[in-house]
Amino acid sequence: MFSSLGLSNYNIYINVLLNELTFFFFAQASYLSLNYINITFSTAHSKRFQLISSIPLALVFIVCIISFIRHSFYDNITDAIFNRGAEYIFNIIINYIYMFSALFITIKSVLTTYFHIHRIESIKISAYILIIMIGVGIHTAYPYTSILDIAITLPLFLMFIRFQESRIFNDSLTNLNNRKRSVEYISELIPTTDINNAFYLFIVDMNDFKNINDNFGHNEGDRALIVAATALKQVANKVKGFTARIGGDEFIIVVEKNRIQNPENMMQMLRNTLDALNSSENLKLPLSFSIGYAICDSYNKSTKLLLAEADRMLYLDKQNYHRMQSAYELTDSNQ
Repeated sequence: MFSSLGLSNYNIYINVLLNELTFFFFAQASYLSLNYINITFSTAHSKRFQLISSIPLALVFIVCIISFIRHSFYDNITDAIFNRGAEYIFNIIINYIYMFSALFITIKSVLTTYFHIHRIESIKISAYILIIMIGVGIHTAYPYTSILDIAITLPLFLMFIRFQESRIFNDSLTNLNNRKRSVEYISELIPTTDINNAFYLFIVDMNDFKNINDNFGHNEGDRALIVAATALKQVANKVKGFTARIGGDEFIIVVEKNRIQNPENMMQMLRNTLDALNSSENLKLPLSFSIGYAICDSYNKSTKLLLAEADRMLYLDKQNYHRMQSAYELTDSNQ
């Protein structure tokens, strides 16, 4: 294959292979980044989106194989000098498709979100994408510059810092935000709130969690907490909400008012999601939630006040649950 090019050196063979792999892995990184951004900032994420977005990646894979045989990414390969071939621009176009798509999602988030804190996060990610796009463009026009290394390394460094910060604020068992982060998040959100930019704070408490720990041990209790957290994550992803574990078996979800029909619908969504996990996770005892909520539609409210309002409703819901359980047990004993 390489003899026709006068290549007798296996080093050149390895260089060709590494270049083809670089093309593919760069496209794969763009594909994964697009899907991460879509899950984080869009409400339209689905398996269908993942499937459609994987088509360009599959095309790059096929072209890389063809190029390895036909040398269409690079041609006139002599003495380890690689001149760009006819299909080189194809890979650049594919990566720009992914990056433009990701940029569209983040810019749409900037324009549509009501909350300043969410808008800032979207702007940061948009900036990271733009830095990479500019770097790729300059490198394509001037291939012997090192701008691409800088354009990729800088956003990766900034993303690494963002990731490290998120670890500080994460609950180690459930991988949700922790109480410290939730208080900080709500405190940052309240000053931007008014009647048109309101949000709901839901407090979610697991029913009979002590019974699970007492009867089946702490390992099963931890498993129950993880399942409950999974339910909250799934709902939070659907409504683009913020969720955290604030202590023991207690969680919160913060969601923009305009993203849900009404709080009762949100509560039912949480319970339905947990019921579905009960069926699939084969738990020792079925899990259930008691839920309370409060609305914040003024910057005059405080985090402490919102938590207290939601907690009062949670207490009433918990009382109702215990009454229903007592009535069920009484009926069952009379049969």
